Amino acid sequence: MNHLFIWITLPNGEVVRLGEIAFGDMKEDGTAPTAFRYAQEWLAHPGAFPINPDPQALPLETREFQASNLGYPLRVFDDALPDDWGRRLIVSELQLPRHQQGPFWIMRAVRAAGLGALIFSTTRKQPPARHKTSRNLDELAAAAIAFDAGEPVEDTALHRLYVAGSTPGGARPKALVSHDGGEWIAKFPSRWRDQGLDVVGLEATCLVLARSAGLDVPDCQLAPLGTRRAVLVRRFDITPAGGRCHMISLATLCREAGGSYVTTYEVPANAIRRLSDDPGDVERFFRQMVFNAAIGNTDDHLKNFLMLRSAQGYHLSPAFDLVPDIGGNRDHQLAIGHSHSTPTGEILASVGKHWLGNSTLARAILTKVIDAVAQFPATADSLAVDPATIKKFAVDIERRLKLLRTGL
Repeated sequence: MNHLFIWITLPNGEVVRLGEIAFGDMKEDGTAPTAFRYAQEWLAHPGAFPINPDPQALPLETREFQASNLGYPLRVFDDALPDDWGRRLIVSELQLPRHQQGPFWIMRAVRAAGLGALIFSTTRKQPPARHKTSRNLDELAAAAIAFDAGEPVEDTALHRLYVAGSTPGGARPKALVSHDGGEWIAKFPSRWRDQGLDVVGLEATCLVLARSAGLDVPDCQLAPLGTRRAVLVRRFDITPAGGRCHMISLATLCREAGGSYVTTYEVPANAIRRLSDDPGDVERFFRQMVFNAAIGNTDDHLKNFLMLRSAQGYHLSPAFDLVPDIGGNRDHQLAIGHSHSTPTGEILASVGKHWLGNSTLARAILTKVIDAVAQFPATADSLAVDPATIKKFAVDIERRLKLLRTGL
C-alpha cells in the first residue's frame, strides 16, 4: 500500500491539508485500487470547497472516494501531474524503473513543484514553501533542447532542468521560470518535433491574434536564445498575493475515459454551463472554438481547456496552447456541429445561436475572430517568424477563413 498526504494552497497563500490518498497493489491488468478521503482540517476550514465542482464527484463529505488508478472520481489529481515531457524528465532524473512510473511515484516526485494548487507529501508535516523557479533561461533551453533530442545532458544541467521543467503539461520541451518580475512557462523549440518550423513564433503570433479576437489569453513574450527563441507565457495559476488557483481540466469535468478525445464541443460547453459560476463562460468558450477553427488549432482536446477556482467560484481559464495545425491533422479533436472538419460560418452561427440564444451576438463573434485571424501573415512577420513558416500556414488559414465566411 502506497500512501500520500495532499495539501492545497489557497489564493491568499495559506496552505491547508486537503486529505489523503492511498494506492493498492497493482493487478495483472495494470490497474490498482485507489482511495481518497478529505481531511477534517479541510472540511472544517471556512474557505473549503469541493475540488471538483461536479456535485456527484467529490462533495465535501467524510466518506472514502474510490477509483481505479486515478480514474473517476479521482482524475482531478491527474490534472496536477505532468504529461509526456515532465514524466520523461522525472523518470530520467530519478531513474525510475517501469513498475515505479505510475501515479503514486509521479505524485511523490512532483511534491510542491506542480502547476495549480495541489501539493503532495509523504508525511503529515506541512511541506516546505514551493521552490523558486529558475532565472537562467539560456542554460535551461540548452539542456531542454538536448534532452528532447535524446542527446546527453550533463548531470548538473539535467538536475536544474528537472527542477524547473518536470511539472508542466504537454509533450514539448518547457520549464517554469522567473522573468521580468513574474512567473512564466518557457516553451522551447524542438529539433525533431518542429521539422524546421518556427513553432515558438507561431504560438506567440496566435496569442497576439487571440487577444485581438477578444479571447482572454495570458501575457506572452518572445525571448532570444542565441540563434533561437523561447516563448514565455505568463502563469495564470499564481495569484497577486502569491497564492494559487486550483485547476481542473474539462477532460475531468466531462468524465472523459481512457484518454479518448472523440467527442464534440457541445459536451464541454454543457459542462461549463452547468458547473461554471461565471455566466459569461459559455460565450468565451464559443469564441475560443471559433478561433481554433480559424487558425487550425487541431490539438483542441479536453485537457487543453481548464477551469480555475477563485474566491468567486469556478470559471473558465484563459486560453492557452493556441497553435495552427502543426501536426498536419486537418481535422479537429473535438467535433464542431457533427463534423471534425473545418466548419462553415453557417454551421458556427447555428451553434452560436443554440449556445448563446442570440444569433446577432454569435455572428458578431465570428466576424471579429475572422477579421483578427486574417492578420496572421502581417502579425507573424512583425514577430519575425520565419518566412517559410508564415507561407506554409497562411495557405491553410486562408482556406479555413474562406469556409468561416461562408453563410455569414
